[in-house]
Amino acid sequence: MIATLAIFVIWILAAALLFRLLSVWDELPERVAIHFGVTLRPDGWARRSMMAALIFAVVVGHAALSTWLVFTRLSADPMVIAIQLATATAFFSVFWQVITFNISGKPLKAIWIVLPALFVAGSVGVLVTGALGHHSMR
Repeated sequence: MIATLAIFVIWILAAALLFRLLSVWDELPERVAIHFGVTLRPDGWARRSMMAALIFAVVVGHAALSTWLVFTRLSADPMVIAIQLATATAFFSVFWQVITFNISGKPLKAIWIVLPALFVAGSVGVLVTGALGHHSMR
């Protein structure tokens, strides 16, 4: 049940982001910022079609990978589910902010990038620690 809900949320986040991209397409300049440095200032540019292709590939690819990971394992590990949800949230947050920046110039907010990234890193750490602890018990 939790796995199904998690996958549903991941696909909803992907769909919402793609809907946002489509709904503001005409507002985006032809040349958009697609990479931001550590100061969260743009340092890489591309055509908006390239940004759209990148966003589509990442969010749909991640949603498909998450679905496969969760449903091909008979007993989906709750940490794998948590990692996939956190990753989807991070992608959603970052790409939403990139779209907004390119429309309005509103700067990216580090907190909305750092929190999901920390959760992903922490989840991976717990998963690896648990796997190493389980392996050493044998």
